[in-house]
Amino acid sequence: MATGGGLAMQPLCQVLERVDREEPAGLDDVSNRELADLLPGAGQAIMTFRIGYPTVAAPPSPRRAVEEVLLTAAP
Repeated sequence: MATGGGLAMQPLCQVLERVDREEPAGLDDVSNRELADLLPGAGQAIMTFRIGYPTVAAPPSPRRAVEEVLLTAAP
């Protein structure tokens, strides 16, 4: 839906990695509190993204042909 609306998205793992790291490392849970402030109600982030309108067109993602990855049963 985002692409269809002209938006670009990029996964951002660092946000959730920082939240997961703070408690075990004995750090103040600043990232967890700030992330909670961004979520509605009692929501929980599972995956975060950078999202916006691209300034340049992205090249197509490289893909292998289906025939290269299709598994067939052995005779």
